[in-house]
Amino acid sequence: MNCKSTRKSIPAAVSLVVMAWLWQTPLAVRAENAGRDPVARSAQLLTLKRLPEALAVINADIESGDKRWQAYLQRATIYRAQNKTAEALRDLDLVIKMEPRCIPALVLHAEIDSKTLEDDRALEYVSRAISVDGKDSGFLVMRAGIYSDFGNYAAAVADLEAYIKSHPERATADICRNMGQLYYKNNNAPKAIEFLSKALALHPQINKVHQYRADAYFDLKNYKAAAADYTVALTHVQAPDFYKKRAECYDHLGQPLLAARDRATLKTINQDAFIQAPFRTKEPRGK
Repeated sequence: MNCKSTRKSIPAAVSLVVMAWLWQTPLAVRAENAGRDPVARSAQLLTLKRLPEALAVINADIESGDKRWQAYLQRATIYRAQNKTAEALRDLDLVIKMEPRCIPALVLHAEIDSKTLEDDRALEYVSRAISVDGKDSGFLVMRAGIYSDFGNYAAAVADLEAYIKSHPERATADICRNMGQLYYKNNNAPKAIEFLSKALALHPQINKVHQYRADAYFDLKNYKAAAADYTVALTHVQAPDFYKKRAECYDHLGQPLLAARDRATLKTINQDAFIQAPFRTKEPRGK
């Protein structure tokens, strides 16, 4: 297990994709059978967020002898909604053993693995889902997030490139922003700027994109463009690092007065931070 304390942003929206797969027919039983089939009835209760009832129905069905993989997948879905990950994984393992090409089970397994920091296993299961779903799979976005958690930014951006290759409409502002960040982390500032600029064209209000693009411009020594983006970023967040970087841009642009002004502002910010939270000099308690 890779012990990381945070998750990256790319997989966050994937749960919606997972749930879409879980509820499309013919996953378990068609909706019109909900009145007589326990799996469909349990699914209906789950959509109403009546989790205890949904679990009771599917548990009774399984205990009565229902061995369909759909029943175990339904119970795993409820367990996942209840944050009972061990129980959910146990049922998902049964589903995959019975139906190795069951995309919802593979993807839900990977989603749980990713959230519990089992990245190696998450990568295995989402890759299996992609191999079934095809090279055009929407689950490439999920795998890109896992690769990003690994620090394999080249593989992550390759998956996102593949995701939008045949479908330009998939290049949303969020996807372009993520691609821009990944290219930057992979030391490709020109491509980072290309996709960050696309993200801003699609959604001008994504203010953090200006910060990311400013860093890329700075690395390319395009200090005028970098200063402009840091200026926009500073209208949203008064981050000390933005003032520091913009001051360096002004130095390179031969504008010492503007550089001095930013450094004076930076000094004030740092002083305010010290006053609000001064360094502790007392001995820790217990000594």
